[in-house]
Amino acid sequence: MKRKASEIMRVQNLLEGDRLSGGKEFEEALLFDLTTLLKDYFDIRENIELKIEKENKIYKISIGFNAITIKNFGVLNKLNNN
Repeated sequence: MKRKASEIMRVQNLLEGDRLSGGKEFEEALLFDLTTLLKDYFDIRENIELKIEKENKIYKISIGFNAITIKNFGVLNKLNNN
């Protein structure tokens, strides 16, 4: 669970730091972190789609992906113990 918290904090820091000016590098880092996190919960077969828009100092973030299954927590516990 510690790893998940650090991944969430990294995503939060990226967003709060307004690193969108980094362009492609920002998106690549964010997509990597999101993919790593979401694959612990879902069986994802395709790339995750990410769309970030800024309007009036507010970010609208859309994340889309197709999952074949939702993993149960027993699977997560086994992954975390390795």
